[in-house]
Amino acid sequence: RKVEVGSNKKKKMKERKQQRNTQDNSRNSSGDDKNKEKATGSKAVTFSKVLILSIEVLLIVFAVGLTSSQIYLRYYSAPSPPHIPSTSSNVQFTSNSNFNSNSKFDFNQKALNRYSSSSLQLLTPSQLSLFRGQTPSTPIYLAILGLIYDVSSGASHYSPSSSYHSFTGQDSSLAFLDPSASSGPDPSDLSSISLLEYLSLLHWIDFYATHEEYKLVGKVVGRYYDENGEMTEEMERVSRELEVARRMKEKKEEGERKYVGCNVCVWRRWMSRIGIRI
Repeated sequence: RKVEVGSNKKKKMKERKQQRNTQDNSRNSSGDDKNKEKATGSKAVTFSKVLILSIEVLLIVFAVGLTSSQIYLRYYSAPSPPHIPSTSSNVQFTSNSNFNSNSKFDFNQKALNRYSSSSLQLLTPSQLSLFRGQTPSTPIYLAILGLIYDVSSGASHYSPSSSYHSFTGQDSSLAFLDPSASSGPDPSDLSSISLLEYLSLLHWIDFYATHEEYKLVGKVVGRYYDENGEMTEEMERVSRELEVARRMKEKKEEGERKYVGCNVCVWRRWMSRIGIRI
């Protein structure tokens, strides 16, 4: 009996060991499967991240290339403007210009053609200073390059309590480039400005000359027009500088329209070849 009992115990112990071994093997196999799944999933996530990152890099490179090519074609491939003399030198025009260096040229003529000369007033600077909208019945006058405009309809901008009131009642040609000049000794003096500043002044001259509500009412007697309403030598000089600035602006805009448009067409054709339509 003792021998039988001992053999039975050994058998049971072997069976238990076998069961434990099978359980351990199953656990190990399941763990290996889970590890394989995790590894596979992490590889898929890593691949997708790398793919997205590479696409973003390609898009950034494409955008930088497009921008740099536009900058190159606009500023380097475009035809350079003709030589522009400085404001201190005598302006020389080519033979195909509409006027020559000895002819009289009033840059304000386009604005003056819209009104009858008989309807325009000739005001001295002291007379012009009375029209600043001090009372509701007083009109508000503003002058630029010797021409006086009635800006009463824009009282919200030019009334005594508004930001542009310092521009009224005087020729504020220089103040449009440097607002602090409106309180200076002579805000109409343009003798010290550069050609680039003349380009900025062009905007304001055209703004008032073509405004539907601001009407031309007269000329300022002084720097740009004499007591007979005729332009002075200073007006001739400034007119020539403004004409040079205007032609340079037109040349630049023409080059931008031509070369930037061609640049876009090139990119469209290139993108269509790889199957992308813009």
